[in-house]
Amino acid sequence: MKFMTVIAALFIVSSAFASEYVSRKMSFSPRTNNGETTTYYNCDSVESIVESHLEDLGAQNVRVSCSGGIQMGWTSPAFVRANFEVALPGVNGTSRQVVLTGRDSCSLNVEFLDAALKLFPGVKVVSKRSSCMGGRLDSWKYTLSVTE
Repeated sequence: MKFMTVIAALFIVSSAFASEYVSRKMSFSPRTNNGETTTYYNCDSVESIVESHLEDLGAQNVRVSCSGGIQMGWTSPAFVRANFEVALPGVNGTSRQVVLTGRDSCSLNVEFLDAALKLFPGVKVVSKRSSCMGGRLDSWKYTLSVTE
């Protein structure tokens, strides 16, 4: 009987701290035309960027696939599909600050983050700065508050 009481107590304690997760799906295709230039992306790099950002935002069970992009002998816009789970913020959820920043693939990163952030109920943009003109001075930075 004492063993059953201990098991029940552990279940109650662990469920009090467990986050509730919801499934999310998204499709994304980065713009290829920015004014005078046309940019195509390699699917491997797009998949890597998307997966990394989703995990930084707190996504679990991330699955990313890409089609199109730069292939041997031809190019087309990259098309990405992602399936993942996001935590719903708890009543007494803890927050952490996440800073995402970079210089490479500025337009791709900014476009993706702007689309993906809408799918994370526990993520709020504290500040955003981006300068994506297509040159050496490109940069982007998101400061986020992530509540789980």
